[in-house]
Amino acid sequence: MQFFLVIFFLSLTSQLYALPTQIYLKTTGVDPRSTGTFHFGDLGNINVYYGEYDLAIDWDMTGPAGYQAISGFCVEDAWATSSNNVIYNLLLPSAAGPQYIAAAYILGQYQAGNISAQAAQIAVWETVMDFNNLSYESGHFYAINPDSNDLAYINSASSFLTTMYNTSVLDSFDSTSYRIARNGDNPSDGYQDYVIHVPEPGALLSLGIVLLGLGGVARRRFKR
Repeated sequence: MQFFLVIFFLSLTSQLYALPTQIYLKTTGVDPRSTGTFHFGDLGNINVYYGEYDLAIDWDMTGPAGYQAISGFCVEDAWATSSNNVIYNLLLPSAAGPQYIAAAYILGQYQAGNISAQAAQIAVWETVMDFNNLSYESGHFYAINPDSNDLAYINSASSFLTTMYNTSVLDSFDSTSYRIARNGDNPSDGYQDYVIHVPEPGALLSLGIVLLGLGGVARRRFKR
């Protein structure tokens, strides 16, 4: 029994960390979030929720029953989809471009508790859409008549990006455990694209070891 559990979890881990190049992905919500109006390039001025995007991913594309919850941030000026069986390509941030490495870093810092979800999403939009023009008043992405709540998050995002770009943190940042989930062949195609943190193989191995131990205990008790 223990042997088959080990084989099962090693197989599951290898499948997830030889991550597929394509998945099914859909959006299920935004939480925590705030509401504000921002300019998004060709989309124009849009009143949006901004914060942590709740996503569902079917890693092996088996259908609605195979979706697993995950979260991330939006990295594109496009519309979200809650439909099943929408194909997304998974790219390493380094393959997508330096602005996506920065987006992965921001996600990591949010998960570490160093920036709020709202400020992190604003920072991601700004760094991806205006990589060489970090301004919240002009460019491809900027705020429209922000209220005091928006301004607090904008100022937090601006301070974070200033520190990020004025230090060498991105030079030493390992983005290989992150992916850019892209719908379509180009950033401007299809539905919203996202930056996500992919499942850690160590967590799966730990779970397998725990279950293996429980199986051994149960077996010994059964023999008694």
